[in-house]
Amino acid sequence: MCSCCGKDGKKKNLYLTEYEAGVVANERRFATGITMHVYRCPEGGGWHITSNQRQW
Repeated sequence: MCSCCGKDGKKKNLYLTEYEAGVVANERRFATGITMHVYRCPEGGGWHITSNQRQW
């Protein structure tokens, strides 16, 4: 578990593997048309997704 928050102030989902985060990122891209990026949690222990290009 981590304390990372998104720009809305809500806790970010933490995915255990890069693959799992990538699957969710692709699903969201197909659903919304917004490209999502996968990056390692800065607190360690997992992966996050973001639409913010500067973050990854």
